[in-house]
Amino acid sequence: MTKRSRLQTQAETGGLDTVTEATYQALRAAILSLELKPGSLLPIRGLQRRFPFGPTPLREALSRLAGEGLAMVATQRGFRVAPLSADDLRAIRLQCIQLEIPALRASIEANSPEWREGLERAYAAFAPQEAQVGDLRAVDRGWEKLHRCFHLALLGGCGSNSLLARIGMLYEMMDRYRRATLPGLAHVAYHRLGHEDLLRAALSGEADRAEALLREHLQEAAGQIATLFEELPPEA
Repeated sequence: MTKRSRLQTQAETGGLDTVTEATYQALRAAILSLELKPGSLLPIRGLQRRFPFGPTPLREALSRLAGEGLAMVATQRGFRVAPLSADDLRAIRLQCIQLEIPALRASIEANSPEWREGLERAYAAFAPQEAQVGDLRAVDRGWEKLHRCFHLALLGGCGSNSLLARIGMLYEMMDRYRRATLPGLAHVAYHRLGHEDLLRAALSGEADRAEALLREHLQEAAGQIATLFEELPPEA
């Protein structure tokens, strides 16, 4: 079954809540995976040839994506994919720090058994897939999902589902930059001990140390991506 027919079947059979939701999820996934290139125009007719959806759900989905910062209105030309930019990358990093640091402290202070179990489970799943020195694998969706799940589990005891949802969106936006810049997992291998140190500090209740480690981790990860982003050719 082709991608197009699979999406159409899901929408028609109720596999996704509504046609609009199916349209939104399909466009969002294509933007985040770089299938739809940063800065490219999103003409409705062109999208209809690519996806099995009508003009109304496509416009609604694009408006929703614009609200998330993944698309933008192009004057008199509909929408375009949000471009990658150094300013946007800095904004994502700042928001991650502003939101994750207090969420981490709240999780550590609450120290619920569910949080501890979820965090240990997430790290156990992620640890075998962490990048090693010389790792030639691409930064794929499987790694990204496990990485994101670990970080969200670290913050999962904060008591705010809406905050966690926003942080999850920021991680997906950062993944778009990671896909565009990192040639392989070897480039994130140096973060390995950072994840384990974060786990140990959080579980041992060392809130100040855990906060410092998380701040450093976020700054270093985004800083590396920013450096590589500056080296991309102008047309990338």
